[in-house]
Amino acid sequence: MNDRKNLKTTLPPQELLLILEDLLTLIQEAIKSPRLDFRDPALSNDDYLTWTGWNIAQFDMMFDMLSPFLRSSCNREPRNALAIFWIKAKTNLSFSQIGSLFNYTGDSEARRKRVADTFDSVRILLVRNLVPLKLGVYHLTRDQALIHNTAFSKEFWDNKVTIIWDGTYIYIEKSSDHYLNRSTYSGQKCRHLVKFMSLVLPDGYALDTIGPFQGTANDATIAQQIIETRNELLQWCDYGDIMICDRGFRDVIQTLGDLGYEVKSPAYLNKSQNQHNTAEANESRLVTKVRWTVESYHGRMKKWRILSDRVENQLLPKIGDMVRIISAALNAFRGPIMTNAQDAELHTIAKMMKDVLKKRLH
Repeated sequence: MNDRKNLKTTLPPQELLLILEDLLTLIQEAIKSPRLDFRDPALSNDDYLTWTGWNIAQFDMMFDMLSPFLRSSCNREPRNALAIFWIKAKTNLSFSQIGSLFNYTGDSEARRKRVADTFDSVRILLVRNLVPLKLGVYHLTRDQALIHNTAFSKEFWDNKVTIIWDGTYIYIEKSSDHYLNRSTYSGQKCRHLVKFMSLVLPDGYALDTIGPFQGTANDATIAQQIIETRNELLQWCDYGDIMICDRGFRDVIQTLGDLGYEVKSPAYLNKSQNQHNTAEANESRLVTKVRWTVESYHGRMKKWRILSDRVENQLLPKIGDMVRIISAALNAFRGPIMTNAQDAELHTIAKMMKDVLKKRLH
């Protein structure tokens, strides 16, 4: 064994040829395989979160839900198809760039078309199979909605169904269509945008997300339109339900009250007032303490850059689906924003805030 360096080995030419052929085959497979492959078990949790916004467990649950409907083909592998959809939503890379990531063959336009087709196929499946289960007034019973009350909403206004209304906006590109340009231009933001109305329960769980609406419409106008056209919402709600709005809903508060709902909103200054009195300020604090979750919900939703970046004109017809898919997925795989909504400590704080208001009133 001390003479190992001088030992000679032999390899028959036929075996050497087989080894070289195997090596060439591996190289060819490596060249053709995706640079990013979600079938690869080596991908970490951080990799999934970075590219899709979901961890491995959440992505697996979503894939299990859709796998019976995702067809495999020479152009599309089901798990990677779902990944392509969420990579577009999370990063807002162009379809051509995503095609390059997955090593699609052909020129830039061919890659773009294949990725766009995959994106649309998955989008349609999610709208059909995820959204109805996790978004919309009929995906929850009223008893289930009560579970989403927090210590604050319970203490302030009893254990009633409580819905927080708030609008959000998504910027869009300027269009060559004159009517579209006029109807989406916001004088307040000095940009083109579309709006959505979010109906969120006190712990940050989304009951529904409705839209898109024109950028020229304000929150009160949008709410009035929803009341007039969304019969399912009025059928689901009941007399005495709590509706929490901000000051932008001033013109529709009377309408909500006439429907039998109890409207909670920050106090408005009268023309003769320079500031709110103590009772008004404390009452407004109760509203603010409950409604912050809708702002947090909008922030969480816009972590997917397709909703925070300026939307391309070609994606504008699909933006309503994207908002609803992301909202439904957040409900399904992230759940409420407030996970400690029933803590005893929060009940104590809520009671103290309510007691302060009562003392001021008396």
